[in-house]
Amino acid sequence: MTSPSRLELPAYHLFIRPANLRELKRDIWFDDPVPAKLMMNNKTYDIGIAFRGNHIREFEKKSYLFTFLKPSAYQKNQELHLNAEFMDSSLIRSKLSFDFFQEIGVHSPQTKHIVLKINGKNAGIYLEIESVDRLFFQKRNIPVKAIYYAENSNADFCLFSTYDKSFKLDVLAGYERKYGDIEDDQYLRAFIFKINTLSNEDFPTEIKKYLDVDQFFRWYAGVVCIQNFDAFHQNYALVLNAETNLFEIIPWDNEATWGRDCHGAIMEYDFVPITGDQTNLLAVRLLEHGLFRKQYRELLEKILAEKFTESYLTPRIDSLKTMLQNDLRKDPYISYSLEQFEKEIDLIRQFIRNRRTYIQNHLIDLKS
Repeated sequence: MTSPSRLELPAYHLFIRPANLRELKRDIWFDDPVPAKLMMNNKTYDIGIAFRGNHIREFEKKSYLFTFLKPSAYQKNQELHLNAEFMDSSLIRSKLSFDFFQEIGVHSPQTKHIVLKINGKNAGIYLEIESVDRLFFQKRNIPVKAIYYAENSNADFCLFSTYDKSFKLDVLAGYERKYGDIEDDQYLRAFIFKINTLSNEDFPTEIKKYLDVDQFFRWYAGVVCIQNFDAFHQNYALVLNAETNLFEIIPWDNEATWGRDCHGAIMEYDFVPITGDQTNLLAVRLLEHGLFRKQYRELLEKILAEKFTESYLTPRIDSLKTMLQNDLRKDPYISYSLEQFEKEIDLIRQFIRNRRTYIQNHLIDLKS
């Protein structure tokens, strides 16, 4: 087994009054933040702190949303997400996913692992995730008109509910607008209505008036490669580009990837077909057309040749493993051994081999 690295992760120090900490823990589903102070890089910031996520709030090791009370104080950031990665015993699936999306040309949050200390006590390894907000796009010189978070499985671009097949009372029920106005809501409704009602003949031309198709397929190909099943109908950001007036998708929530599901169970490498999950009506309609299938297939072929390979990803995986293993020993919520940690890393490598072969063998399914 590889000897542990002496490298240590950067430490974030959270200071919160006992009364505020009790208030935070009193109701894990309450979203209003409580006041605290956060020290990073020898600087202290006033923040609000709340738990984040859905089912992950019930885990012993909590994930957090930090809100800066004076955003200009820390790189103009308004929010900071800290993920516990509690169900991922490799601790790298999310970061590996976000980095992979960047490598294949998808704008994706910056991430880094840190150690969180709460009132001087080690709270373990966390993944810091950049918030998808106005600043996210300002940093990248991308003009943005509206930002929506796809919060639940109703964000599937369909007029019908996936639960009971009835008409949705509001097709935006699966989305939360983080930035923009009511006019943008109407534009998104029109987009979803077009997806559901355009004839097969009109669809290819009309859909390109609303969607950046190349960007969508880059995101979709990434989701198919890493097999993020939930991302087909939730856990992404939908963005309206102010310059092109086209919708784009930004990846979000990538823990259930690289061979594991959201509960930490094995997800076999062939669970998701090369065409993705049929709950995403936008992808279903796009892939009904030969030119779009060809565009998607050629993009997948390029990714399989250049990025989604064991030789390309292994150095990145090994670097993350080396960086984490020293602080892994000190995380109070981790009970598994370094040997188990390395076995989980090996499982990711095996998934890449098997998944890549599976996708290559099914490229023929995308031919007209």
